[in-house]
Amino acid sequence: MENILNYAGTNYTVFLRSYTTDVVGAHSIQGIVRRMIGDEAVIDNVRDVDFPEIDLELRESIGYLGDDSAGPGAATLVSTNFQSLLEEICEDAKSKSLRSIGLKAFRFKDGHPAYPVFWDFAFLFVGNRECELLVGSSSD
Repeated sequence: MENILNYAGTNYTVFLRSYTTDVVGAHSIQGIVRRMIGDEAVIDNVRDVDFPEIDLELRESIGYLGDDSAGPGAATLVSTNFQSLLEEICEDAKSKSLRSIGLKAFRFKDGHPAYPVFWDFAFLFVGNRECELLVGSSSD
C-alpha cells in the first residue's frame, strides 16, 4: 500500500508498519509500545476502541484525498489495486481484533517512528501472548 500511495503522490509520503512483541514481562501499554518502537516512544491519549472505529479510521486515513498541493495521485484511490489492498488491510485488522482481548488507540507524544503531517493512527491489538501494533501516517 505504501508503494501505491507514494508512487504518484505530490508532496505526500505514507508510512504503514506493523510491529509484534510478546507480552511476557510487560506491565503497561507504554512498556509494550517502547518494546516495539524504542525507548524514545512516549504515548498519550490511550483509549479503548472497537473494530468499527478502527475500520473507519483506516479507511479515512489511507483513503485521504489530499488537495492540489499534496496528496496521492489522482487515479490512485480509484484503482482496483488500491481498493483491493485497502480491503485486505481492513480484513486483516478485523481478524486481529477478533483474536484480541483488547483494542487500544493512542497518539505518539514523542518518538513516532515517522513524521505525521496529514493523518496518523496507532492501534494496539492486545492478545494473551503477544501484541501487534499497527501504525500509519502521512507527511509531505
